[in-house]
Amino acid sequence: MPRWKAALVIALVATLLAPLATGTWRMHGTYWKPLSSEDRTKIAELIATDDCRTLRPMGNALGTCEILRTELDNNGSWTPGDTWQSYLTRNLTLMVVTFGFAFSIAYAASRAIRSLHGFA
Repeated sequence: MPRWKAALVIALVATLLAPLATGTWRMHGTYWKPLSSEDRTKIAELIATDDCRTLRPMGNALGTCEILRTELDNNGSWTPGDTWQSYLTRNLTLMVVTFGFAFSIAYAASRAIRSLHGFA
């Protein structure tokens, strides 16, 4: 089998296994992000300002201060997970880099092994 074909097979296998090995094949769902003590202090200081005491949300829209009050009361917030775009970008980038790296290493290794055994 020519060197490039063997390197291609190795690179394709490595490319398919890379997301499994790194765990990027899973989409990350929403998760709870608790507030740190520093965040709680900053939010409390912001809510205590005149802006948050005098401004009220217009209509049904929640104002920034109301959102911050809710986060402070709940001691955190739900953070959205992956979008399809970020999921595909992360996995395709990983796969392209893995393919290039694995192909280069496999081709160079096969060439080195052949030269050690006296084959051209």
